Amino acid sequence: MNREFWQSVVDADGALPEGHSAAGLAPELLGYLGSPDPWLRDDVAFEVLAAWIVRDNLFPPAELRAIGDKLAANLQ
Repeated sequence: MNREFWQSVVDADGALPEGHSAAGLAPELLGYLGSPDPWLRDDVAFEVLAAWIVRDNLFPPAELRAIGDKLAANLQ
């Protein structure tokens, strides 16, 4: 997705865009967590993932475990 897409998500307070799934967009967001661009890393990836995980509860337990496993693997 491009910056305009993610800006629209941020502008919508992190609401999941119509026609998209959290599981489908999560890999891109997880990649942005390692970005040197603070807007992508902090404003997009962190804030949107936090909203989808904590506020909106969009990921079932198995997907949350997979996300956690990917994040842990990135620390090695």
